[in-house]
Amino acid sequence: MSFHTPAKGLSNGTGTEREIVRHVIKMSQEEANLSTPTRVTIAREGLVCNNENNNPNAASFGDNNKDEDEASWRQLLITLESLTPSEVKRRTGFRDLKLLLRYSAVVYGGNLDEMAKTVTKMTWLEELLLCYEFTWGRSNVRMKELEKQYGCCHNTLMKAITYRLRKELDSRERWPMYASYEEDAKYRDRSWDRHFDPEKGHRVVMHDTTNIPLPDPSSSDMNRALHNKYYNMCCAKAGIAVQLCCWIYGLPLVTGHSDDDWQINNTLILELQKEFAENDPTSERPFLNVFD
Repeated sequence: MSFHTPAKGLSNGTGTEREIVRHVIKMSQEEANLSTPTRVTIAREGLVCNNENNNPNAASFGDNNKDEDEASWRQLLITLESLTPSEVKRRTGFRDLKLLLRYSAVVYGGNLDEMAKTVTKMTWLEELLLCYEFTWGRSNVRMKELEKQYGCCHNTLMKAITYRLRKELDSRERWPMYASYEEDAKYRDRSWDRHFDPEKGHRVVMHDTTNIPLPDPSSSDMNRALHNKYYNMCCAKAGIAVQLCCWIYGLPLVTGHSDDDWQINNTLILELQKEFAENDPTSERPFLNVFD
C-alpha cells in the first residue's frame, strides 16, 4: 500500500457522529455552505445516505435506494444549455427538446409530477434522454459509452431505461387500438370522402409490414422459421396499420417466415376489430382491411 493512499475508516463512527454528519450535509444542501470538493469527499467516504433517499421525487421501483458502486453525489453531465436542437436530434431523433418533452407529456398522460419522478441518482431529464437515446440507437450504441456519457454504472443505467420503457408500454395500453368511426370521418383528409362515405362507408384500415433484422440462429428449425425470402434474411415481421385519419397502430411481431394469412390469424386482427366496432358508440360499421 502506498503512503500516498488516503486512509479509510472501517466504520462510519458512533451514532452521534453520524447524526452530526447528516446534519452538516442537510445544512450544506439547503444553504450551500460546503464547497463542491467537500461534498465529493463526503460522498466518497460513504457518509451520505446510508440506505436513505433524500430525493422527494424518487419513485418506488425495486431496490430504489441502493445504486451499487456509485457515489450519492454526482456532477451533472447534461444541462439545458448543452441540449441544442442538433444535439437532441443526433442522440434521440426528436427535432428539439420541446418536441421531446411534448412526447414525454403524452407518455405520462399529462402528469408532470409522474414524469419528474426518478428511480436513480440521475435527474428526470437525464433519465428521459437516456431512454430515448437507448431506443433510438444511433449514438453511444454500447453500454460502455453510455456509462461514460452519463457518469453512472451499468446497473443504474439499466434501471432507468427499464423504468422509462415500462411507462411507455403502460401508455400504449391506455390508448385505444383504433380511432372511432366519428373521429376517423372528422379528421381524415376530405379527398377520401369521394371514395368512402363518411357517414355510411366502411372503416378503412391499410396494412403494411416491415422487417426487423435478427441474427442467424444456429438451429435449423429456428432459421427456417425466421428466414424471409422477400428480405432474404432472418427477421421478425412487424405489422403497421393506419386509418384514413392517420391513426397508426403497431401490430404484434410475428416470425419472418409467416405469410399474411398466418399473421392475421396469429395477431387476432379480425376478432379485435369486430369487438372494437361492436363497442364503438358512434357507429357499428364493419372494418375494411387493405393489405399491401
